[in-house]
Amino acid sequence: MYIVVFLSIHCIMFTRFGNTCLMLASYLGHNNIVELLLQAGADINCFNIIHRTALHECQSVESAKLILKHKPNIEKDVYGMTPLHVAAIAANRKLFDFFLAKLNVTKVDKIEAHELIGAVFVEKKDDFDQGIPLWETAMKLRSEKPVVKLRQRSPVPAYGYLVEPSNLNELRTLCRDKERAFTLSLLIYERIVGGTETDTSFRIWYGHDSMRHCII
Repeated sequence: MYIVVFLSIHCIMFTRFGNTCLMLASYLGHNNIVELLLQAGADINCFNIIHRTALHECQSVESAKLILKHKPNIEKDVYGMTPLHVAAIAANRKLFDFFLAKLNVTKVDKIEAHELIGAVFVEKKDDFDQGIPLWETAMKLRSEKPVVKLRQRSPVPAYGYLVEPSNLNELRTLCRDKERAFTLSLLIYERIVGGTETDTSFRIWYGHDSMRHCII
């Protein structure tokens, strides 16, 4: 009885950022606690101050499976990110592949998620062997009917006036130069996540010596 009361109380507790116990347990990968909270009636659709739910906060496939059993709403946060996007930003490949197979998201969301995880592998992990094939997958998805065209932006000095490739051949040609591929990763990240998001600014300013010199 005491355990049930304890869990019932903690199902509705929030941190100052609006995170619930279920969100924290999902983020920390405490799957047994996730399961107990769900059994006690935790709200799977509750969101924090940036409109992320427990599904966004998942760091493991096991936690995600437990939450998906309860059929949560697939929400977007204030940056327009689905749980698939968030898994991509974390470069959590297992969770990314799981969400890709299980979540009902749009074609655009799938394209952006592939572009994002590819950008993170290239820029943050210096793993071009994983990152570039993910960009190629995104490009192939764009070309499949219905075609999703990339909306080009005006080139800027901060990115060396680089223009994003619009087809597979252009992408492969660009990625032969690792410096340009690195720059492309920053360009993709800002396009999808937005320049006002804290991590975007950090990536641009501190990502690479040559890019810092270019910006400053």
